Amino acid sequence: MQRGESYLESVKIKLVQYLFNPTVLSRKDVSPAEFSRLTGVNVMRYYRYFKQLHMEATKGFQTDLSEKEIANTLGEMMSYNELTTLYEWARKMRFDKKRDADKRTYRLTKPRKKKKPSMTKEEQQERNAKLIAGLNKGNSHLNISTKEKLNAFVNNQDTTKKEIIELCLALLGIEETTLESTTTMVMMAFADSDFNYYQWALEQYISTKPELIRHDLIKGFQNSDANFGSDNKEQRILDCYRQHKDKFNLAKLMKVGGL
Repeated sequence: MQRGESYLESVKIKLVQYLFNPTVLSRKDVSPAEFSRLTGVNVMRYYRYFKQLHMEATKGFQTDLSEKEIANTLGEMMSYNELTTLYEWARKMRFDKKRDADKRTYRLTKPRKKKKPSMTKEEQQERNAKLIAGLNKGNSHLNISTKEKLNAFVNNQDTTKKEIIELCLALLGIEETTLESTTTMVMMAFADSDFNYYQWALEQYISTKPELIRHDLIKGFQNSDANFGSDNKEQRILDCYRQHKDKFNLAKLMKVGGL
């Protein structure tokens, strides 16, 4: 520590050097879920931290901020306990002295061109068990239902429309996720065998659409002969509804759609 430099100032700088930099944050063994487990802070807050630090996961956590600017921002965002807990963990792990680990891909599954056998529901739940434990351990205020957690994510002022749409389409099995925030939410929903994520996702998707599209979708659900055409992206929603019709409550969808 340099003369005149406070302990807290030293912690903030070291935290940038040991943890909050693109090389370390991109490691597979470093994640917001682990930060949450260590500090007891809601995992979604860390995604907001990355946003404030201009560190997008999909861009390898590269940022235009200097080391000092990152350190100052961390000091403004985090509590003293949070800063020191992460610092002590990062210092102990010394990722900067270890060989590089594989990078995270931020996809729920591998690209289609690298197909692999689908996991069973039980295998998916087992794979996600550690992540879900990380979301809840030491967080009594997170002892709420999966639906409430998803609603909180959607209603958060920092959640973008892109994230909401991506989350809905992934839960409906139409597209894969590309963001770690939505991947976390999707995996959590998949792990809850009592939660009807199909219904939730379609209600959320419909609510994001203009009135005319909402009405067209509902009419398409009601009329088995209706089609939008292969060049209309809403046809995917119609096909999903027909394929998994037993998972949806049409009356509730009609209410969301304004009919």
